[in-house]
Amino acid sequence: MKSGDKISDRQIELIQGSANILMEELYLSKEEALQLISDSLKQQLQESNVTFAFLELSGIPARQAFVRNLVYRVETKINASFNLPKEKIKKAIDRFVKLFRDSLN
Repeated sequence: MKSGDKISDRQIELIQGSANILMEELYLSKEEALQLISDSLKQQLQESNVTFAFLELSGIPARQAFVRNLVYRVETKINASFNLPKEKIKKAIDRFVKLFRDSLN
């Protein structure tokens, strides 16, 4: 994440909620879950060339596109880093998507 990039309380809640899902569904440690999400966020922000502030002010379509790419990145990292059953990963990703989808409303 870029220096000086402000993270809103809502965004912090989403990051923590996402980490909790990965901990509950995939039995990742808190550190593993937060690191995976943080790394994915940093990469997606950089690739998209946006900031948290921009996302907060963006319309739903822009946020949905960002979330889709973020979810794909997280799922790819999970598959590459952990030897977990595909069904467990799918269940975690489904919950992950629901959390973000619900936040857009």
